[in-house]
Amino acid sequence: MVAIVNPTSAIVDLSDYYITDAVDTSSNKYYYNLPSGSDYWSGSALDFIARFPENATIGSGDTLFLSLHTKEMFEEVYPFSPDLSLFEDMRDAEISFDFLDLLNDQRGVLILFQWDGSTEVVRDVDYFLWGDNSNSVDKTGAEGYNPDTPVEEQSFIYAHGEDSTYVRISAEEIGENTTGGNGITGHNETSENLSESWQIILSPHIIYGCLNESAANYNPDANTDDGKCVDLTIQQIYSQYEDAITIPCDEGLSISGTTTMGLVVSYQDKSSSGGPKIITIEDDNGYQLDAVIWEWDPMSSETISQYVDHYNPTEYYVLIEGTLGVYNCSFQLEVAG
Repeated sequence: MVAIVNPTSAIVDLSDYYITDAVDTSSNKYYYNLPSGSDYWSGSALDFIARFPENATIGSGDTLFLSLHTKEMFEEVYPFSPDLSLFEDMRDAEISFDFLDLLNDQRGVLILFQWDGSTEVVRDVDYFLWGDNSNSVDKTGAEGYNPDTPVEEQSFIYAHGEDSTYVRISAEEIGENTTGGNGITGHNETSENLSESWQIILSPHIIYGCLNESAANYNPDANTDDGKCVDLTIQQIYSQYEDAITIPCDEGLSISGTTTMGLVVSYQDKSSSGGPKIITIEDDNGYQLDAVIWEWDPMSSETISQYVDHYNPTEYYVLIEGTLGVYNCSFQLEVAG
């Protein structure tokens, strides 16, 4: 879906607005050729170009949600209804009705533009580019248009995963030239520094968590499995087996096959002196547990699975399975190499 925001103080009439991702750089097919009646979209089943319904509007400060399929398909994913549907409401739509994933997660361009049906040029409203420059548009030299930013100089934001979405950080179009452009207000929409004015977030309708009802960290609110179900959380290890702390360290507790997880807060390598490698993990409440691992290569281990936030690679969570015991009167998981 696409969300379009009106940041102005007036109602915007969308009757002459269009939206498209349909460019074909190899055949010079671009949206700005629309007034000529030819070569204004790629013709690909993966692309679309469409005009908004007559008398469609967005109020000041309001947001319009456009489903890129049918309303029914939208409602199967999101917990609310769209304002418009590409397949059902948009006019003059060039699109393949059989293709579902119209926007590629890896690369693409999305352009909102205006054409009144009589002038010889279109006017850009907003221009968004992601992944790389392979779908960039440069109208420099085209009759009736001012120069755009050269393709190799256009900013783009990097690709995202299937569980994420792009959003503007604010209404500010960082780095955008405000004069001499082809925009509806004279801006050069292709000059915006998209890597600074946009960000990637987890899609709001996705809630990650453990879906296994018998797991210690089962999340009844989750709708997408995160692959991190555990037998015991670190806090449960402390609360259920706190008596083990009073056991002499050379006797100890032993529970095999325990799985838990936490944020890595410390890593020690004692192998040079004949010892193990030790990872200390911590939960959200500050409870810590040592994972003591012998003959282990962290880069090739199948015993420990790393979970990294792709957009914040400074925090590493690990899911660990091993024998739970007591070490120096504190809890440990001893993991086979």
